[in-house]
Amino acid sequence: MLHTIVSPARLRELRGSLDELVTRLLDELEAAGPPADFVDLVAVPLPTMVICRLLGVPEKDLAKCRRFTEAIADARDEQRSAAGLAALVAYLGKLAARGRAEPGGLLMRLREAPFGVDDNVIGHIGASLMFTGHHTTVVAIGYMALHLLTNPDQRDAVAADPDKLTAAVEEALRVGNVGVNTGGGNGIPTYARSELDIAGTRVRPGELVLLDTGAANHDRTVYADAYRFDIDRSDAAHLTFGHGRHYCPGAPLARLEMQALFAQLIPRFPAMRLAAEVAELRSHHDQITGGLVALPVTW
Repeated sequence: MLHTIVSPARLRELRGSLDELVTRLLDELEAAGPPADFVDLVAVPLPTMVICRLLGVPEKDLAKCRRFTEAIADARDEQRSAAGLAALVAYLGKLAARGRAEPGGLLMRLREAPFGVDDNVIGHIGASLMFTGHHTTVVAIGYMALHLLTNPDQRDAVAADPDKLTAAVEEALRVGNVGVNTGGGNGIPTYARSELDIAGTRVRPGELVLLDTGAANHDRTVYADAYRFDIDRSDAAHLTFGHGRHYCPGAPLARLEMQALFAQLIPRFPAMRLAAEVAELRSHHDQITGGLVALPVTW
């Protein structure tokens, strides 16, 4: 279903309004004045606003949706996570059922589909897209900002040649959270459907296989100086969005959001710098998606 809202045609339509959203958020960042938390003022609200707009969620309900998705991401409190999911599913289902979702958004398109879609199903589809379509992008935006702030030569290279921005986005996606206290490992839990042999290890049907894409993205046999953020590297392909049949359908949307944001951020705030030491930064230990708790910046 996510393919529907991230089709090439839909992304082309989105770019203009996305640029407007970015401008608004950067205006608010500037108005807040330094020091400011880049995560709270930019990295979190932008993907939230985008996915809500695509679904047709009224802008006045953005804060409510943010609370629901933060609860869902809770890795320590299973009850809170389940309650957050149930609340979001119910909210989105009722939004469509009562005709209060924005016309043209996915919720109303599902509601008006000739084959008929149950309100609860609409709620589940919407909740899945809202969580997967924005939470991971929040994380990626925060880490890209950190990499550019801690590698001013790379940021200056993008400022001098905006065509390098695409490579900068891909490199930020590859490098990820290197250098930040994450409090744990990364991995995508999957379960074997048939018996496998992986590098001499026998995996039986039903057994858990934890796929650490972060480790793959820093494989020294593939990447030269794998932990260095380098937008000019020729070996920048990565597995952040998965591969093959498991490739994330929301990848084009995430890339578009990151490109739109940093295309404005870099020239508008050329003197932006960290307002804290890197060693002081922390990632969420309590959320399944991780991500920076805060990114204090000044300019």
